[in-house]
Amino acid sequence: KCVLRARSAVYWPGCEDQIRNVVASCPTCQAHRHRNPATPVRPVPLPVHPFQWVSADIFLHDGVNYLLVVDAYSKWPTCVPLRTLSSSSVIAEVERIFSDFGTPEIIKSDNGSQFDCAEFRAFCDSRNVRSVTSSPTYAQSNGLVERHIQTVKMTLVKMFEGGRSLWESLAAIRSTPISSDLPSPSVLLQGRHLRGKLPYLHNRLVPQFVPAPFVREQLQRRQASACFYGGGRPDVRGSALIVGQHVRVFISGLWLPGWIETVCPEPDSYVVRLRDGRVFRRTRRDINID
Repeated sequence: KCVLRARSAVYWPGCEDQIRNVVASCPTCQAHRHRNPATPVRPVPLPVHPFQWVSADIFLHDGVNYLLVVDAYSKWPTCVPLRTLSSSSVIAEVERIFSDFGTPEIIKSDNGSQFDCAEFRAFCDSRNVRSVTSSPTYAQSNGLVERHIQTVKMTLVKMFEGGRSLWESLAAIRSTPISSDLPSPSVLLQGRHLRGKLPYLHNRLVPQFVPAPFVREQLQRRQASACFYGGGRPDVRGSALIVGQHVRVFISGLWLPGWIETVCPEPDSYVVRLRDGRVFRRTRRDINID
C-alpha cells in the first residue's frame, strides 16, 4: 500500500525498493503487521500397529468436560467425562484406557496444564511413554484429535437430541467406515464389526484380518491427499531458524522482538526469548526474521 500511494504522487529511480526497506526497518510497522499465511501441511510418521501412538485432548460440551484419546492407526476414539480438570483425574482415565488397549509408545497432546505438568510427565516416564506436546496457538499440529473433537461433538449433539447416550454415540463412530477403502475403527482395532441395531449377517460378525501393509498404504494415500490439497504455499517465511537468530514472534496480536533460544525436536517449533525476558514456544508460522 505504501508503494502504491507513493507511485500515485511521486517517482524516483529505485523508489519501490527504498520504500520497502523503510517499512521493513520500521519497528511500529513490524509490530502491527498481519499474521503470516497458513503453512503447508506436513506429513507425520505413520504407525505400524494399533495404539502405537495416540493423540489426546480435553473439550467442553454442554457444560461437561470430556477427555478424548484417538488411536492414530485405527482412528478408534475413546471419550470419557471428567469429574475434575486436575491432572490426577486425567491420569486416572488415561491409565484405564491403557489397561484396555495397551500402552502406546507416544502420546501427543496440547500444552494444557493437565498434560504439560510434572505429574503427567512422571506418569508417562513410569509407563515408558514419550509425551509430545504441540506448539501453543497452533492446534493443527495436533490435528488428529482436533478433527475427531469436531466429529464427536457433532455426533453428541445429534444423539443427545434423540435421547441417546455418550456410549451409543461412540459405538456409532467406531462402527462407521473411515473411507471407501478403509473399514471401521472396530475392524482395524478388534478385527470385527460391533453388533448393534443394524442388521449384520452372521458372517460379517466373524473376526476378519486386515493386513497392516494395506492399512499403511491407505493411510499414506490419505495423508498425501491432505498435504496436496491442504495448507498454504511454501515461502521464505517457512525457512529453518537457528539458535541466537533475531526474530519477531506473534504474541497477543503483536510481533514482539526477541531471539531463538531453543530449536524444539518437533517440526517447525521454537522457543523464543523476548527482550523483556519472557519465554514463549511458537511454531514457525508465528515467527518472522527480524
